[in-house]
Amino acid sequence: MPNVRGVDRSIGAEAALVLLGFTLLAVAATFPLIRVIATHLPGDLGDPVMNTWLLAGTRRVSATGSPAGVLQTRPPPRRLLTHLAIALVVIAATLAPIISAYYRVRREYGLRRTTAEITELSADVRDYVSPSPRVWIWRRVASDRNEHNLFPGALVLVLSAVAVAVRPREPAVRVYGSIAAIAFVFSLGPQPAAWGQHLPFAGPYAWLLRVTPGLDGLRVVARLDFISILGLAVVAAFGAAWLLERVGRRRRSR
Repeated sequence: MPNVRGVDRSIGAEAALVLLGFTLLAVAATFPLIRVIATHLPGDLGDPVMNTWLLAGTRRVSATGSPAGVLQTRPPPRRLLTHLAIALVVIAATLAPIISAYYRVRREYGLRRTTAEITELSADVRDYVSPSPRVWIWRRVASDRNEHNLFPGALVLVLSAVAVAVRPREPAVRVYGSIAAIAFVFSLGPQPAAWGQHLPFAGPYAWLLRVTPGLDGLRVVARLDFISILGLAVVAAFGAAWLLERVGRRRRSR
């Protein structure tokens, strides 16, 4: 029998180290954004709503020198590749301890998930329209489905639809929209299902299971929805910025 307590302690120690590493990485990665906020926000307090939507790259926001202008800046390709390479090295170094722990546990105790287990804990298309009853507004119509309450929120979906409709050629909308769509597809696991009915084809996650060593050790594939929600949040910010810009124009024209 596997020494469960020993496994928990081993993984817990590496997880704490990774959490610390990611915290430091997040601070370092967001420092330019924090610096811009500290520099420009005091002089822009007359327009606090627009400064709230920092991720939306409208012309007006970029012109005021807000963080959205930072997102619109395109560095030279060589510098971009250099920064990406550095980021990949830092991320790999941060993830190395937890990967090592999982690999050691997998090798010593043979912990592998079967395809049936992975499929059971993958997302269903229905999950993305299943809100959590813990959210007050949905408490009377939702049911607690634990890992399968993946509804991102009506406002996020509406604002994302606005962004796709009014800014379809915006590079950030395309990139983050694609990230959201890809994560959604992968979260469906090796055998996608909709409303409990398995679709007549395997998902791309099945291919990943075949070619990626150790991937069959992951338990809840549905948690890839976090990546999808992150992509939707950025796309929704562009939709919100477009709406706020129109409201601002109407107010100024009065």
